[in-house]
This record gives sequence, structure tokens and C-alpha cells, in this order.
Amino acid sequence: MASSDLDSTKDCDDMPSEMQVVDTFTKLIFSSDSSLSSAELAIVQSLRQVDHNVALDSLEEMGVYLRALGVKEMIQLVTLVRQHYPPAVQTGSPALPGQSVRF
Repeated sequence: MASSDLDSTKDCDDMPSEMQVVDTFTKLIFSSDSSLSSAELAIVQSLRQVDHNVALDSLEEMGVYLRALGVKEMIQLVTLVRQHYPPAVQTGSPALPGQSVRF
């Protein structure tokens, strides 16, 4: 399936381009001193949700992980991040200690 086929299945207005995702990954890989924009932070959050290896990592640790990926894995990860954008947001407050939680 071509990436253009994937684009047609989602609202493309909100989805970042492949270049935006790659640029964000590049900032993480090279520990760019510039701060991340809100769009880049959303891409990072999507990355955390699609790859559990980095779910709890710092931005620097994410960069180390991304640097170690092969080209094929990086392309797959870019596609996954785009498919799961925008990232899911937490809709409730976390349970307090001692508070019962129903599943």
C-alpha cells in the first residue's frame, strides 16, 4: 500500500507530512538545542503511543533509540506515527491512592 493510499483514509488536515515526522525524529536524534513546537511534541506523543520501547523515555533517550534504527524500521515508524496522529489524550484524571477503580 502506497503512502498516498494511507493518506486518503485519514483527515489529512491534521496529519503531519512524512517530512514533518522525519524532521522531528532528526531533532531528537541530533539533540537539537531548539525547543520542540507543539506540532513536534504531538508527533513525539504519537511516537510514544506506537512504539512502547520509548513510551517512558526522555527526549534524549528517544534520540538514541531512533539513531539505532535501520532505514526500513524508520520508514515503518514514520508511517505508524502518521497513522496514529493525533495522539490519544487522557480523558479522565488518574485514580487517587485508595480510590477504587472499575474496569
